[in-house]
Amino acid sequence: SIAAAAETKEETAAAAETQTEAETEAAETEAAAEPLFTITDIQDREISFDKEPETFVVANYIFNFLLVGGKDSLGQVVGMTQDGWEDTRYGEYHALLDAYPEIADIPSIGGYHDNVLDRERILELEPDVLLINRSQYTDNETSIPVWEAAGIRVVVLDYHKMLMANDILSTTILGRLLHKEETAAELCAACEKGYETVAERIAEIPEEEKNKKV
Repeated sequence: SIAAAAETKEETAAAAETQTEAETEAAETEAAAEPLFTITDIQDREISFDKEPETFVVANYIFNFLLVGGKDSLGQVVGMTQDGWEDTRYGEYHALLDAYPEIADIPSIGGYHDNVLDRERILELEPDVLLINRSQYTDNETSIPVWEAAGIRVVVLDYHKMLMANDILSTTILGRLLHKEETAAELCAACEKGYETVAERIAEIPEEEKNKKV
């Protein structure tokens, strides 16, 4: 009958609408589960982010952090390794303090030359990201799972080994984390150009002039 056909049509439309809603909800759930972006750090660890990081604890490489992020990026730093910094590197400390007086107000999370970081203080500060070097990664192996369980992304950088590949990767990582990809790319290009220039000049030195002791 006409009434039965109309009822069947309505049921079909309702079922189609329910299916569409279910598919939309599933797609939204899947999208929410996917990370916003993923980086691979110096230790070859993949670290995923579901939002743009806003706050950082910089356990090492504050100069590189500022070089990439600029002056304003210091406002994102909620913790640094400051204990003993002035005593061991007086000139460096005061040069940076003169340029950025606000550094004096940033909480310390450990010694400037001590790889073992203050686990509880870092947890209290609740940064989005903790930036550490390779030796700090080794010496804080029991703390890293605790920080990560608290939602802190632990990212390992390296400018100590003096390898261009590590310098480039570390700078690229900072560029992504700080939304300064263009600046990071320019710094990497300048670094590569510098290495090439040095290599070219060394190649031009006569063999008899190389390895001369003075």
